[in-house]
Amino acid sequence: MAELALPVEIMPADPPPGPRRELFAALARIDGWGELAWRETMGAWRVRGGALVLERREGDDDPACTLIADPGAVPAARDVGDAAAIADWALRRCWSDLLARCPIRATADTPGTAVRALSGCHLDHGRLVVRLLVRLPFAGMCVDGTRFARFVRRCEAFLGGLAPDRELRDLRAAVAVQRALRAALPTLGLVGFIGEGALLARGADGSPAPGCRPLRVPRELAVTVDLGRHGKLRGLGIRRGITVVTGAPYHGKSTLVQALAQGHEDHRPGDGRERVVADPSLL
Repeated sequence: MAELALPVEIMPADPPPGPRRELFAALARIDGWGELAWRETMGAWRVRGGALVLERREGDDDPACTLIADPGAVPAARDVGDAAAIADWALRRCWSDLLARCPIRATADTPGTAVRALSGCHLDHGRLVVRLLVRLPFAGMCVDGTRFARFVRRCEAFLGGLAPDRELRDLRAAVAVQRALRAALPTLGLVGFIGEGALLARGADGSPAPGCRPLRVPRELAVTVDLGRHGKLRGLGIRRGITVVTGAPYHGKSTLVQALAQGHEDHRPGDGRERVVADPSLL
């Protein structure tokens, strides 16, 4: 399995993560103290479902918060694309299950329409790593340790709730098909493929535009790609060489080209472009 290397050590071996009870004891002790008391919480801590690391950032009083799930919390990735799919799913879960209900101000990388490997959420040696930026809570000028303790418990609920579900299964399958389809293009003499039924027009939020109709491929232009265990896909194949796209105004010429321009990236199920792939040479 190909893995993404972290630029820094996220789990210091010396000293080992502090016990969970000591973290909560420290938060109770410094509650109501001055802001310098936050230094007592910096470092790595064992929490339910994994570990939590608080690190000061240069030139900023608010720390980076790294959550590291226990081994086995998420499935083992088959390859780089599968690792990106798992991390994308986990990042969206982080936004819905943790950040949307967070008792303090916190943020993370924002997932986009494409399934990408982001430094803020990825797999490292089989463990899920999520990096957050948090705003330390205060009550007036005093440390609000009680509210931060609620944040830690919310992090534990997020880590403990990372059970694989149908959404993750469908996402991993969609990414695997796109990668297999993209890899098959050269042997077919193609530089691009747009699957039958694709929804190409985009709305303002990047989702399929309202009223967008599924692509129907004329019989004389259709190709069928056999991907073995991933099945057979029918669609419009773009042959290597010079291809001219013609048509009347507002008939979708630019929309088709724009969809192919994004075909080097994987897309989520329901995006409408999860059967649109292109050779990176089209960029």
